[in-house]
Amino acid sequence: MPAKIICPYCNAPYELTKLQCPHCGAPAPAAMLLDSRSDSHLQLKATPAEIAERVQGICEDYGKVDRLYTRETAPAKKIRHLCRALEIADPAEIIGLYDSTVFGSGRTGFAICIDGLHWKNPWPNYPPSKHWFLPWPQFVQRTIDVGEKESYIDLGYGDQIGVLMKKNAPPLIAMFKEIQLTLLTMMTEEDALGKK
Repeated sequence: MPAKIICPYCNAPYELTKLQCPHCGAPAPAAMLLDSRSDSHLQLKATPAEIAERVQGICEDYGKVDRLYTRETAPAKKIRHLCRALEIADPAEIIGLYDSTVFGSGRTGFAICIDGLHWKNPWPNYPPSKHWFLPWPQFVQRTIDVGEKESYIDLGYGDQIGVLMKKNAPPLIAMFKEIQLTLLTMMTEEDALGKK
């Protein structure tokens, strides 16, 4: 009997032999498809504090990017607005944030959090995106590049983040790739039952 997984997007269970979720169409996580016989997938082996420390260091390295902040450097009002817009209950979960609003209100953009990447684009469906959150184990499997327009960051699988100013896309992409590499060193393959 084929192993079952839970879709990371809609939480519906389905057989691991499927290439995509039959309920929402989301692709099966690549790491799970690589070796479906062993039921293995990527899991973070680091504590939330370790993740925050390593990822915050990367965000600080890119601190010269216009509109990019760490939790410590962001104005409190931006943090409140982005938490409300992204439905983040605890501002302490935020490691870094990017404000993509025209007038700097912080109501759209992205938040790099302990659990993954959250975002809300500047205008409805501009750029279009299938999802608004990627947990870290899925984020590390994505190919990140400049989107169709130079003011988009393409996260693959139909997910895009609007960054408003195209000059900010290349350094933000570099930052995301550095976060990916760092997180990969903090991950391990574990089987679905938690055994190693």
